[in-house]
Amino acid sequence: MKHAPCLGTALYIVILAAALAPSVRADIHPNLRDSDAVAVVERGKDVLRVFSVEGCPAFRGLPLTRALAAGMGPVLVDEPERTLKTIEDCSGSSKDSSIRELGSPTALWVLILSTERLEKVQIKIEEAARKTRFENDLQTLLRILMKGVKGEEPLWAAIEVRPLQFKRANVAVTVVWTDVLKTNFTVVTGPSEHLYLSADLPIDNVSMLKYDESTGAVSTTSAPTKFYGGLNYSIGDIGLEKASWTWKSLWNNLSVKVMMQISSKPLDGLGAGLGFRFPATNVWGFKLNALSVFGAVIWLREDVSSAGTPPVVDTHYKAKLRGGLSLNLDAALGWIKG
Repeated sequence: MKHAPCLGTALYIVILAAALAPSVRADIHPNLRDSDAVAVVERGKDVLRVFSVEGCPAFRGLPLTRALAAGMGPVLVDEPERTLKTIEDCSGSSKDSSIRELGSPTALWVLILSTERLEKVQIKIEEAARKTRFENDLQTLLRILMKGVKGEEPLWAAIEVRPLQFKRANVAVTVVWTDVLKTNFTVVTGPSEHLYLSADLPIDNVSMLKYDESTGAVSTTSAPTKFYGGLNYSIGDIGLEKASWTWKSLWNNLSVKVMMQISSKPLDGLGAGLGFRFPATNVWGFKLNALSVFGAVIWLREDVSSAGTPPVVDTHYKAKLRGGLSLNLDAALGWIKG
């Protein structure tokens, strides 16, 4: 009987700990806010699906949301076919290469799915504030100027959440499936962006270009002696790369631009025109979204000296219709270095 108080205290601690411990079957449904975003990744697949909770009311109704708790799991998914179909409908086309979540979500839920039982899975989410594309372009420009699953298969799931604090951010996610298998991706958040800078190169011959099969990037065979800096306004959000060829998608890939020659005498060449980004699709292994082209009217300065003492220099501009390739400003920085 002397040990009764000790046993009672120990039993009380065990009961209290069990009561306070989070349950694997905890319902995440009440914790989902309309302002949150959900990223879904399936083991062994390259497709990443991102959608907003507000834009997918059907997601709340899945039994999955009542079977998962952040940081707990894994759990066996009820109605796997319905779950996968709902997620596909919520995230749109799986061919879109963007992992952009428009707006500034208050939290990112990372849901992982696997047809194999999840054992040592870990989900890491890190948020880092980012600048707009235009701000990054300005910094680069300054550096240039200064240098002159089918059927009803079993499906397992686990989920993690990270509250977000920045208006614009790069949210890096790492899913550690096993000791040797990992999945990494970055979700870009923030309001839509339309303004950006480009390096515009008129093309006279296709031999001026080369294609890097390892990166899918298009670049020049050598550093050009003259090129233009373009100030662009995209009709659609420049952070979104759609795979579809609909009229709306193609319209959103258009941009208007003004151009100025990058040289010691920038007023020697001025231009204005239209740019176009190709959809994010592959043709014979070539990534079309690696290409961004333009057509513009370029006014080239011509100085003509007239006879006389002293000679009189007559300055005028001659307009030419030119087409070419628009590249990220990082390419121009490489040209300057070269």
